[in-house]
Amino acid sequence: TMLFVIINEVLPETYIRRNEEKSSAAILIGFIFMTYLSIVLG
Repeated sequence: TMLFVIINEVLPETYIRRNEEKSSAAILIGFIFMTYLSIVLG
């Protein structure tokens, strides 16, 4: 649920600045990294 709220708030602001590809990739990489840390660190 939190991920949905964050994406809803962050993505529209980044699309205004015309950085769709970079912002989508950064959010995806950040989500994968945080999930990895959550699994590794418990």
